[in-house]
Amino acid sequence: MAWIEQRGTNYRVRLRLPDGTVATDSVHPTQRAADIRRKQVDLDQALATYLDPTLGRITLAEWVQIWEAGHIAGDAKWAAYRSHLRNHVLPRFGDTPLTKITRQAVKVFVKQLKTHLADSSAASVMSLFGLLMREAVADGRIPHNPCQGVKVVTRQSAERPHATATQVNTIAGRIERRSDQI
Repeated sequence: MAWIEQRGTNYRVRLRLPDGTVATDSVHPTQRAADIRRKQVDLDQALATYLDPTLGRITLAEWVQIWEAGHIAGDAKWAAYRSHLRNHVLPRFGDTPLTKITRQAVKVFVKQLKTHLADSSAASVMSLFGLLMREAVADGRIPHNPCQGVKVVTRQSAERPHATATQVNTIAGRIERRSDQI
């Protein structure tokens, strides 16, 4: 059950978490906004879909450390993961809280990757980033994966040349036929 507390000119939505601790879910400038959020929190708790917002406030770098401890992969895959994290993902999003990573920021990241990486490399980096964010969703830290549906569009290869009808007839005319050899 959530309730509202007034602190100065702000209204805080407070609630008791399943472990018995009391937490502030959010802060609002008006009592009406706080009451709407309180009702939403009560509904989410009743449906067992409530996500503790403090869980998603950790940075991506902190989440990577938690994720690494439980993720199983071979040596080659870990080498690729560490390279992608060190060179691309963490420099861009390492200090960003999970809840602040937006779909638009991910799309800009993909566009930047494609300026200096081959499509397959950019896709590999995004595969890891998407995995990290899917795991954060599964762990109840964020409500949705901002990487979901963001495509690393591969360049279309040039159309292979094909023979014209005249060229096909010329080639066919050069082929010896069995019937001509008898």
